[in-house]
Amino acid sequence: MKKILMMVVLMAMTLTVSAQQRKAPAKKAAGTAARKAPAKAATNNVVTINVGGTKFNMIKVQGGTFKMGCDPEAVKEAYFQEGPVHQVTLSTYYIAETEVTQELWTVIMGKFPNEIGFKFKGDNYPMHDVTYAQVQEFIQGLNMVNSDYEFRLPTEAEWEFAARGGVKSKGTKYSGSNDVKAVGWTKETCGDDFSDTSAPNWGLHAVKTKAPNELGLYDMTGNVREWTADVFGQYEAGAQTNPKGPAAENDPGYVIRGGGWDEEAAKCRVTYREGYWSTGYSHDTGFRLVCTKK
Repeated sequence: MKKILMMVVLMAMTLTVSAQQRKAPAKKAAGTAARKAPAKAATNNVVTINVGGTKFNMIKVQGGTFKMGCDPEAVKEAYFQEGPVHQVTLSTYYIAETEVTQELWTVIMGKFPNEIGFKFKGDNYPMHDVTYAQVQEFIQGLNMVNSDYEFRLPTEAEWEFAARGGVKSKGTKYSGSNDVKAVGWTKETCGDDFSDTSAPNWGLHAVKTKAPNELGLYDMTGNVREWTADVFGQYEAGAQTNPKGPAAENDPGYVIRGGGWDEEAAKCRVTYREGYWSTGYSHDTGFRLVCTKK
C-alpha cells in the first residue's frame, strides 16, 4: 500500500498537462519529398541520413555502464523523482545530433499539427507542439523511407547516458558543461519572465547555437524538453541492462528530459526527469531520435 501511495503522489506532483490537447491524429500520407529511400553516408562515429535532400546526423554512442539518476538527499537541486541512483548498462546505439527540426518534420509529414499552439517557426528550429502519438506517426513515416536503420525515441536511460557524454563523460551538471549558459537555452539565457517577449533571446532558438557535449550532441540542455519512449514511474534500485521503464497502462504519462527554454537551470540538468501526458503538447516540448542498424 505504501508503494502504491508513493507512486500516486509521484505522478500527481510531476505530471504536467498542456492547456492545449487533442486526440491522436488520423493517418496521413507522408510528405512527397520523403517517398524515395534516403541515401546514407557513414563514418565510424557518424551516420548521415538524407531524406528528400534534408540531411541529419546520427552520432554513435558506444555502449557502457553508468550510474543513472541523482540522490535528492545529497544534491540540493535534485528532485525526489531523480532517485534512487542505480547502475545501468547499455548496448551501443546512435542518437541524433540535434532535436528533430521543423524542416525534417515537414519532409515526412507534409505540414505542422496543432497550428493554434505553434509559436516559433524556422527550418532549423526544433519541432514542437507535438503529442506522443504524433511523434510516433512521424517515426513510422521515417522508417517507411529508410531501409537500413530503424528509428525510434530513446529510452530514458539512453537519453541520460548520451546527455552525460557516454563513455567520454566528464561528469558535468548540464550536458557538456557546468555552465548552463554555455550549452543551453534556459531561463538564465532567455529571460526570467515568460510574458516579456521583448527580452533579449526570448523564446525558442535554432538548433546548434550553443556548445555541444562530449559526444558532439547539441541542445540536450534546454531549448525544448524531449519526449522519451519510457512511461514515467519511480526508478528501481537494482542494476539493470537496457531498461525500458514500467509497462504502459491506460493513458500513461511519458518521461520528458532536458528542460526547455522557459525553465530554470535546475530542471535542465542531465538527471532531471518529469512526466507528461501522452496527449499533451506545448511550445517547449519536442523530441530527438535514436536508431539501430536493421
